[in-house]
Amino acid sequence: MKNTSKYFGWAVAIFVSSFSTVGFAGDLIVFNDPNLIAMHSSGKIFGYYGAEDDRTSCAFFFSQKSGVDAFPQKGADAVIDISTFVLPGKDYDYDHRDKDFDISGKIFVKNGKWVIQTAENQAGCDNATGVFKFGPDEQDAVHYTVAQSSPALGIRVVEKKTFFNNRDQRSFVPRSGFLVGGNVVAVTETDRDFSYVRFTNPSTGKTTKGWVKTGDLGNPFPASPQ
Repeated sequence: MKNTSKYFGWAVAIFVSSFSTVGFAGDLIVFNDPNLIAMHSSGKIFGYYGAEDDRTSCAFFFSQKSGVDAFPQKGADAVIDISTFVLPGKDYDYDHRDKDFDISGKIFVKNGKWVIQTAENQAGCDNATGVFKFGPDEQDAVHYTVAQSSPALGIRVVEKKTFFNNRDQRSFVPRSGFLVGGNVVAVTETDRDFSYVRFTNPSTGKTTKGWVKTGDLGNPFPASPQ
């Protein structure tokens, strides 16, 4: 009986792993401020910043402009040209963005710290939830320290209300927690019709992880970023 149980366990593990996607598109970069996330994938940098309080909010996506991989090797410095943009309303497709909020900027990387500087303030920014108008040598510049880098599949925007799920050996079981349209997540794994995501609440900075339906997620970036 013990051997039968052991073989059954192996069979279930093989069954589950056969549906799970573990190939990675790039590296997810997490910072000391959890409201900022970035990906380095296919030679490009792209990411998202989102924070809010009781009165204001500051949120935007960013994507590297050039096709040349400008991401620095470990210990090196870099200046990366980016475009920043927002996706207002319920249409989270990049091609349908409001181009009035397309603002250029730069990422300055030095000693493991990032400074993001935009040519103009993005909508809602320049307050307690986010300031991005200063360069790296200015006193009021905000420096973001890289806390961790790990493999991931991409950054996605939630297109409609979707519940977190727990995964057992055969199925996904809904939890009470959920995400709503406009929330931004990092995807680290897929299994059948579900994606394992990492979400940071822009109000509290608390990070939640769990499985959500892949069909409820969309790619907010230009065609090339994953």
